[in-house]
Amino acid sequence: MRLDGKDVWRLYDTYGFPVDLTTLMAEELGLSIDEAGLAQAEKDAKEASKGLGKKGGAETVKLDVHDLGKLDAEGTIPKTEDSAKFGAHAPPARIKGDLG
Repeated sequence: MRLDGKDVWRLYDTYGFPVDLTTLMAEELGLSIDEAGLAQAEKDAKEASKGLGKKGGAETVKLDVHDLGKLDAEGTIPKTEDSAKFGAHAPPARIKGDLG
């Protein structure tokens, strides 16, 4: 039996469980690891962290510090009002939906 490379990568990437330890434990149980799937999952994760992939079929928009400065100078897009999160009390909130 073979462990899926995506699962092995998820153990490492999400939970910090070392790949070499997973490999050792799998071998003790007579299992192998899909090395090609592991390499692909690692590659996919690195590409996603760079923002190079597509999400939902749309290109990802990335703004650098110069773009943000230009938007700020133009004043056409309002900044998010987030001063409440720095106060001593929780901001007022209203529940708008029911999950049940």
